[in-house]
Amino acid sequence: MDMLALKAIGDVTRFKIIRLLVNHDQCVSGLSRKIGVSDAAISQHLTVLKEANLVTCEKIGYFKHYSLNRKLLKEVGLEIVNLSDRDPISGHVRFQTKSEQKAEEEK
Repeated sequence: MDMLALKAIGDVTRFKIIRLLVNHDQCVSGLSRKIGVSDAAISQHLTVLKEANLVTCEKIGYFKHYSLNRKLLKEVGLEIVNLSDRDPISGHVRFQTKSEQKAEEEK
């Protein structure tokens, strides 16, 4: 698992940034307005996300536009989902039977 990416996602502000970047690319000032923190704070959070390879940056005119590395985000998400499918005793991936899946869906 990419622990650097997981750690970067763990911060509330950085998670908000990721949620906004899922919709479309953004510049620092746009993120700042939507989240309600300073441009400087957003820039620092974006630096962490870039170091974790979760975002990329492209300069378009005067502004830098940030986009999400969806592939890495999906890999981290799938790893987390896989953890929930592990047997708590053995640690092996536990596959549910059809009846177990149905019972869980009904909960």
